[in-house]
Amino acid sequence: MISPNFGSDCMKARLYYYDYLNRQAGRKVPKSTFEHISRCQFCQDEINRLDSLLMHANRDIEQSLRNLSITEIIGFHLAYADKPVSCSTVKPFLPSLVIPGLEIKVQTPITAHIDGCLDCTEDLAKIRALGLEPEQLLRLGRILAARAPEDTVGCSRARRAMLSIVSMDFSQIDAETLKHVCICPDCRALLYEYREELRQELSAGSESEGDFPCESVTVSDIFCYCLPYEIDPANDEYAGFRESLTSHLRSCPVCLTRMQQLHSCISDIAERPESGVVAAITFDEQPVEEQGSEINDILMGRPSNLREEINQNELVSGAPVATSSRLVSLKRYIRPSLAAAAVLLIAFALFFSAPSAKAVGLEQIYHALEKATNICISRFRAGEEKPWQKQWISSTLNIILYDNDGQYVLWDYDNRQVRIKTKGENIRIESISEDIAAEGKESFNGSFGLLPFSDVTQAKKEAQWNRVDSTNISIDPGVEVYDLTWNKKVTAEITEYNKWRVYVNTTTKLPLRIEWYLKTDSTVNYTIGTIETISYPSDSEIKGFIEITF
Repeated sequence: MISPNFGSDCMKARLYYYDYLNRQAGRKVPKSTFEHISRCQFCQDEINRLDSLLMHANRDIEQSLRNLSITEIIGFHLAYADKPVSCSTVKPFLPSLVIPGLEIKVQTPITAHIDGCLDCTEDLAKIRALGLEPEQLLRLGRILAARAPEDTVGCSRARRAMLSIVSMDFSQIDAETLKHVCICPDCRALLYEYREELRQELSAGSESEGDFPCESVTVSDIFCYCLPYEIDPANDEYAGFRESLTSHLRSCPVCLTRMQQLHSCISDIAERPESGVVAAITFDEQPVEEQGSEINDILMGRPSNLREEINQNELVSGAPVATSSRLVSLKRYIRPSLAAAAVLLIAFALFFSAPSAKAVGLEQIYHALEKATNICISRFRAGEEKPWQKQWISSTLNIILYDNDGQYVLWDYDNRQVRIKTKGENIRIESISEDIAAEGKESFNGSFGLLPFSDVTQAKKEAQWNRVDSTNISIDPGVEVYDLTWNKKVTAEITEYNKWRVYVNTTTKLPLRIEWYLKTDSTVNYTIGTIETISYPSDSEIKGFIEITF
């Protein structure tokens, strides 16, 4: 490691910390900067600090999502039962409908309108095509739910800050001004005009994208700077780490064009007039004792007596809206005094406090395995149904047990002995030294040999992490599949191409199955080698197996 040079290399490298951590997204770090970061202890410590901040934020997001029930969301939809539902009502709900895990699979007043409204259906498709992160989708919903401010003071502040906003320099701008620019149609249009002038100037010049490739910039990257809604510059911990991205965006006509396209897409949805379609959903009246089962049927996705009618050219402003002739009282399920505006406010406040979880990160798997106390690993050779080895590891019992095709070896570190049972039922007990026992206990601090790299920082340096399309893979609900790929130079002529595929529980972040692949020619397909299936038994289950075996 080299010593930090705060006046030069380390300060330059700081601009690329975020990109260094996210190289799987295709971001390029200048070679000299990459080499400096790799050798500088100060930069490595700073990167680890940033990684820890991001991990903490992700854990908060996951916990919040677990607190958010799909039935609560349906409840917000059902608050519009027996009310006319037009496009303006539906728009704030559109982004949440494309978040994985929060999809509404039963008909509600909101989805009934979308089914009958071509314009809202098209808006939903546009939002889905953006590929935004779950938290960004929820933020977009709040943009669409917000009412345009009526005061001119906010507009005056926004106009004074417009050049700084276009330059993506938010350091001297307050959060309220950024919010105003996003929800005020006039200021939003002005922002577009300012940015368009900059884009045209750059297009006429000879600006280059330098070391930062445009293809690595995603819509998610652009979104926060296109419409900086709910960004608080005074408390943005990551602003400095993203400077390499913003410096590219403000000088690249290609990325500014994409930003303008995103801006236009969102503005078109927000400002689109009513389509003339109004949906009205009601419940058929039932005896009181049956109403509880009715609402449960709806929430569970079972058929119910929910009825809906779509009305063309019958808007809330005067024209009547047809509904079912008999209505069931919803007061047992939804507080009748809850006004439509209050429902929206509460719904999106809840969404804000409970952003959706992102895809499982490699670091989350590392951290989950570090916390695991008991694990059972079954190892298979490709094409074989019977494992050639099973291994039980317990850090609470301080034991490791191997089953090698019927021959058992139990390392008991607390009692400083190893027990061996052969296929002939003979049991041999041998003592082990204190040093060996200490080394054995220390081995519990690792990842049980399941991960290809000793730590996540090394993995991020040398490998690519990608989610696998599991459409054609047989997996259980709540399981996702990811690939970690990396190359290893064996000799000057031979390169190994490795792939580590993991099937991970999206709730616990623990691996359930791991497949190891290898090839020595980049033009051929990977060959699968070892397959590992993993379970997480309790202390009592492991103790019971040991008692039966020995």
